[in-house]
Amino acid sequence: MPLDYMLSILRDERQTEDNRMWAAEKAAPYVHSKLASVEMTANVTVSHEDALAGLE
Repeated sequence: MPLDYMLSILRDERQTEDNRMWAAEKAAPYVHSKLASVEMTANVTVSHEDALAGLE
């Protein structure tokens, strides 16, 4: 598998720093997913002050 190949290069201390950096950059998206942005729309009917008063 391509990911296994890239990780083997990354973990091989005999590889050059450039090769290991290449492998790290290419493998990262497969190992660490990006967070997606989410848009939210809300109609807030309670003010901040009212919410705090409700806690008392």
